[in-house]
Amino acid sequence: MYKRTGQIIIVLLSLYFIGRIFYNNWEDVSVSLTNIASGPLIISIIIFSLTFFLLSSLWHYLIFDKRYGLATSNQLYLKANLLRYIPGNIWGIGARIIFFNHLGIAKAKLIFFLFYESVLMVLSGGLVFLIFSLFFNAPTYLIILALIMTLVLTILAFKPAFILRLVNLFGSTEIELGTNKNRIYYFLAYIIYWLLSGMATYFLAQSILGVGNVSYVKFSAIYIVSWLIGYLSIITPSGIGVRELTFTYLLSTMISQQEAGLIAIMSRLVFTVGELLSYFSSLLIYKLISQQHGRLPAQ
Repeated sequence: MYKRTGQIIIVLLSLYFIGRIFYNNWEDVSVSLTNIASGPLIISIIIFSLTFFLLSSLWHYLIFDKRYGLATSNQLYLKANLLRYIPGNIWGIGARIIFFNHLGIAKAKLIFFLFYESVLMVLSGGLVFLIFSLFFNAPTYLIILALIMTLVLTILAFKPAFILRLVNLFGSTEIELGTNKNRIYYFLAYIIYWLLSGMATYFLAQSILGVGNVSYVKFSAIYIVSWLIGYLSIITPSGIGVRELTFTYLLSTMISQQEAGLIAIMSRLVFTVGELLSYFSSLLIYKLISQQHGRLPAQ
């Protein structure tokens, strides 16, 4: 009872901070909303929502355990994700460890795959950016940074013994690392995540700038770099502010600063709406499956 109440309070707290994001940015975007094309905007929200389902599904198979199903894993992962918006930068990570440890998965295993998930996400994002940078004049310093990061993380992704030794400091447990073939599959799946995220950004930019004025490759590459910088930032919850500033700065080399700022702010709002949509959809699916089985899986 107390644990359930505590979970509800934490989720409501995260929704409060998400609401503050919308409130603080509403004045900047409300005037421009009448000029935004609704079709591409809706497509962008849907694609962003699908990317969260992809991430939660990948997490499920990374830590695969026969004791629970995909629906349970998805709603727990996405619920924990919402807590990233609470200031402190540890809520989302801590919640994921607590939620999945409650299912019987060892904390050391969860910590390992949290590290490994981050390695795969940053590595795949860096590689996609490097490939896209071949098709436009990306800043040299970003290319060099992405190249160094990609080389280092490739070693960690396919030879994760260092991560395993680090995690063993938190407790020894048996962790199935799988074959390099399996790691390649996961790596390719995270690349698909970035391609979809780029597509969502592409449609968002179309809704503001109009069809024909947007380059999928350029906007995707800039979104990826901005996201990664925000992701690696430790000074703000979920990279709020850092990502938008980076996004605006890089976009302003291609379009006006006002348009760049609007797209940056809207990307955060649309990203968040997609995340909320994915969570509540996963919760609905979880409840429906639970009713079919006549019981609720562990939460």
